[in-house]
Amino acid sequence: LIDGPASFERRYALIEAAKDSVFIATWKLYGDETGCKMVDTLLAKRQQSPELDIRLIVDGNVAVRDPRSLKQLRRLVDEGIPVAFYHNDERPFNGFHYKLTVIDGATDQPVAIAGGMNIGNEYSHGYGTPVAGNPDRRKWRDTDVLIEGPNARADYLDFIRLWNDQASRTNSIE
Repeated sequence: LIDGPASFERRYALIEAAKDSVFIATWKLYGDETGCKMVDTLLAKRQQSPELDIRLIVDGNVAVRDPRSLKQLRRLVDEGIPVAFYHNDERPFNGFHYKLTVIDGATDQPVAIAGGMNIGNEYSHGYGTPVAGNPDRRKWRDTDVLIEGPNARADYLDFIRLWNDQASRTNSIE
């Protein structure tokens, strides 16, 4: 998935098609148009399928420093979508640069997207938002990889281990 438009188009489509779960790990969900669009997409999916398991993990050190990002994360929590703030007690200043989206990981057709893109305009190139036509916007150059089948299941299990580790600490948005 070369560059933001290809990756984010696929992410949104996979979320809309999810039947069992949507798990997202990212360094940051920005409070810009792309961050809002992702939150809107997740909330629309929650409204459509209340039983769907949706979870996010973000870098706790980064999230608490950005009120716009916190506002978007709060929208998720207010609608029953848990958000965990990653923190490593042994290395408190290390960032959480793990970026993964896993769809339907426990089913027989798991899908994952892994790579280097956070959820923000410069990564998505503003894909699907009004700023996409702005020629002056920053465009992060990156490639994500779409993974289907057993290897996506391994990504799902990695997310679960990480979630369980972080959820055992007091680090949620609440």
